[in-house]
Amino acid sequence: MRQNNQNVLINLIKRNGYRAITTIDKDEFERYHGIISDIQGNKFFVKAVSGESSYRYKSLFAECEVSSYLSSLTESDLLLYNGYRLKIPKVEKIIKEGEILILISDYIKGRRLLDESSQFQAEMLITVLELVTKLSGHTRRFQIQPYLKDYSRNTLLVYLPLRLMKAVFLSPFAAFKIIMTVPKVLPLFQLQIYDNGLVHADINASNILINKKTVYLTDWEEAGWGISAYNIISPLCVHWQDRIIRNRLLRSLHDEGLKKAIIPLLSYRTLTLLNQKVSRKNIKRMRDLKLLNFDPASDIRILPIGINGKFSAVKGDKKI
Repeated sequence: MRQNNQNVLINLIKRNGYRAITTIDKDEFERYHGIISDIQGNKFFVKAVSGESSYRYKSLFAECEVSSYLSSLTESDLLLYNGYRLKIPKVEKIIKEGEILILISDYIKGRRLLDESSQFQAEMLITVLELVTKLSGHTRRFQIQPYLKDYSRNTLLVYLPLRLMKAVFLSPFAAFKIIMTVPKVLPLFQLQIYDNGLVHADINASNILINKKTVYLTDWEEAGWGISAYNIISPLCVHWQDRIIRNRLLRSLHDEGLKKAIIPLLSYRTLTLLNQKVSRKNIKRMRDLKLLNFDPASDIRILPIGINGKFSAVKGDKKI
């Protein structure tokens, strides 16, 4: 969004009865974020994009519809796990004018999960994943079907060549490692037993806020329907370098009988992340490139420990 479009955005917010109380900043994906308030002083979070034909515009439009539905659902239905209730921030208003789309939602007063200890993050990520499974069971898919992406096994495989080509195009210096990811994805063909359901596709500690015993899950731009285990792969990728979080998520996948899905889904998600157009030195790009180095023969093995049936991830012959 160019500077003149940013001014149009701010003026559009003002014309709708709001004022910016923080700077409205642009992220690496050219989305604008900030905090605004109405004339009564109520605070709201704002997310905006421009370019009606762009992917970011279409994704935010889908998020507007999905979040509106799910926020109403979590307001009326009591979804609980481990004493925590799940809520999706209420959508206050959607503004569409010309090439600009603005999503205004409730400002959540709470703690960022990202600021907590690794141990607490790990357990809360599991809690949120369980709550999303419950939310899936309450969701009437047909009501939001036009706005959901397809995360079914067949669709993931159909898009694999495109993911591969785009990843190589954006990171040619890592072309060999990217291409060698493909054999790790192909076992998806053999994946027969798995659950389908609501997929957030970007669950991680930065998208979770906690207010007492209520957890808020934000950022539904990539929401879809398909392999439910895809939900746990996203935080696994984002938090891969944190061994406490990584081990807890891997153990959860194993406990659910999804050990065979770990490598193909992790590899596919890595390719998807490498489809994002960011600079080579971007911290997220550097994180995603490190995922290309994992060796399924030695880096991911789940072994039983003790008589309690718990599992731990190990690297080679050393527990991590």
